[in-house]
Amino acid sequence: AGSGNKCFQCQQCFALFTRSDHLNRHMRRHTGERPFTCQCCPFAFSSNDSLKRHMRTHTGERPFQCPYCRLSFAVSYNLVCHLRTHGDRKPWKCRVCSMGFSRKLQMSAYMRLYRRERDDVLGLAVLTVFCWRDVGPRPVGRPF
Repeated sequence: AGSGNKCFQCQQCFALFTRSDHLNRHMRRHTGERPFTCQCCPFAFSSNDSLKRHMRTHTGERPFQCPYCRLSFAVSYNLVCHLRTHGDRKPWKCRVCSMGFSRKLQMSAYMRLYRRERDDVLGLAVLTVFCWRDVGPRPVGRPF
């Protein structure tokens, strides 16, 4: 298996793995087994890594430090998303005004769906995308 050949196969979905422990971890998706239990609360997890990540909610540990500011994060993905705020990479765009956001959640908060009018013929609600730029200055309680 050291050569990179995928020689361990799941008999349920036929996914291939290079290591038997990776196959065993994968099999828990099919069985629903959650052998890693939190000692502080009732949560249980299918992998030890997931339990370790969860434990940070109890300990407050935030090991992923931004190299540009003092923020730190409990989950590495949150640091990756945060790093976009220091650069120009904003992959999520408003469909109305093309304003860019570093996270999808920010864009979703910026854009709101609302009922604009009812179609009298069909009796259906027509949903229209609402963009904050359409109404001028943002209110004090911004949505993001």
